[in-house]
Amino acid sequence: MFDRMEGSLLIALNQDVVDVSDVAIENDEYHMIDRIEIQNFRGFRTLSLSGLGRINVVVGKNASGKTALLEAIRLGLAGTPQILWQTNQQRMPGYGFAIPPTQESFESIWNPSFYNLDSSLPIVIDCHDSRGNSSHLKIFYDNDRAITAIPNQTSIAPSGAIALLPPSNIAPLIFERTDFNGNESKLSASMGNQGNIQMDQGPELGIVSEFYSANAFLNGPQNAQAFSALSINNREGQVVDAMKEEFSPLISELVVLSATQIPGIYAVVPGFREKVPLALLSSGVNKLFTILSAMILRGDGVVLLDEIDNGFYYDRLETIWRLIYRLSIKHNTQVFASTHSQECLKALAKVVKGNETDFNLLHAERDKDGISVTQVEGEFFEDAIEQGFEVR
Repeated sequence: MFDRMEGSLLIALNQDVVDVSDVAIENDEYHMIDRIEIQNFRGFRTLSLSGLGRINVVVGKNASGKTALLEAIRLGLAGTPQILWQTNQQRMPGYGFAIPPTQESFESIWNPSFYNLDSSLPIVIDCHDSRGNSSHLKIFYDNDRAITAIPNQTSIAPSGAIALLPPSNIAPLIFERTDFNGNESKLSASMGNQGNIQMDQGPELGIVSEFYSANAFLNGPQNAQAFSALSINNREGQVVDAMKEEFSPLISELVVLSATQIPGIYAVVPGFREKVPLALLSSGVNKLFTILSAMILRGDGVVLLDEIDNGFYYDRLETIWRLIYRLSIKHNTQVFASTHSQECLKALAKVVKGNETDFNLLHAERDKDGISVTQVEGEFFEDAIEQGFEVR
């Protein structure tokens, strides 16, 4: 069954994509992130990038800082404890800490985000949009607000002696923020008496964004939730039409079902008696749905895509890039995407041609002083690829 589906998929991806000049822009007042400054986040001691474009592609060797750059942008646009927690959990799923809680165990959750694991230097991220508005985020431990998370505890030594442990005084992690409208606020993360993490809730800083790690593309319930959010606003037709355009005649319709009590996206496939879970068609079909729905849902905002090429057959990448570029214009979505693939860049170079001002290549490198990023503007994109620009 699935061999037949794959054959139809390859035929479908060969179809031409509508030229971007024909795309109607939904908001002609669109503004994007033009500049970002990062200090003391993960491998970045200090970094300043300006002249960012509509489509920004991050390349570099393993552990060069590609994912960290995407995480920094997401964190800088959100400015909440929840987003920093999520990015750490995506890297270290299920990472826990000791009970009873201590300052050391609390800091072990957050310190991987600080440059060189040195939390004495605050994380600072400033984002500037193309209208001249800015946001500011500063993350640091406030020792003056340390709280007693647990009372005195007893401990039994190997000899059988009972010792009284001092109380745990835990300094909260402060998120000092200024949003794009100039409003100042503070949020904090701390630890409760039972070792539970307590994080203040608060709005993000003003530009909607979403980060998709390499594993997030396989999240069926998340796709179902995205499809439902589009459907509530009568916008699901946009992603359905895009999927049908790319994968016709393989897909004739998409629906959300909960056949196994876990909601998922199902495809109506002509010639098959039952609807088929989207993830079973192929990982590439499922991943493209995630990307398309994100770009529509996060219109007038930023979508960050880690390892964008994974799951796509190399000779179909040009078509996929054309679709992403077209939707970025239609829905005013700025894209930051990382890749390891030279084939992915060669495919993109064909899309860049004639649209150079919308593209940026960001080459991440790591040395003893941390991560640096070299920018290549769209007009030099093709030359950089032809000269064997290092991406692996």
